[in-house]
Amino acid sequence: MMVQQEAIADGLDVANTEKAAQRRLESSGYEVLKTIACRFRSGTMFLKGEVPTYYHKQLAQEAVRTLAAVDAINNQIVVTPRRSRRPSRTPA
Repeated sequence: MMVQQEAIADGLDVANTEKAAQRRLESSGYEVLKTIACRFRSGTMFLKGEVPTYYHKQLAQEAVRTLAAVDAINNQIVVTPRRSRRPSRTPA
């Protein structure tokens, strides 16, 4: 019974930490950070997703860095620059 209670408590801690991380990203003021997935396991926060700049990648990491349960961050966010909106010119 005690092991089962500990497992339930661990599961709640994981869920609460993931939700807290997601809330921080969503309240950052950057729309692109709302798409980042947060998974928490054994003290490590895993961040996954795509952002257009390295700056956004760092913002995501810093947003979750100070959560109490987070000992380490595994930042798997991929930087995929957006293409220029100007049409490319073809030589005439």
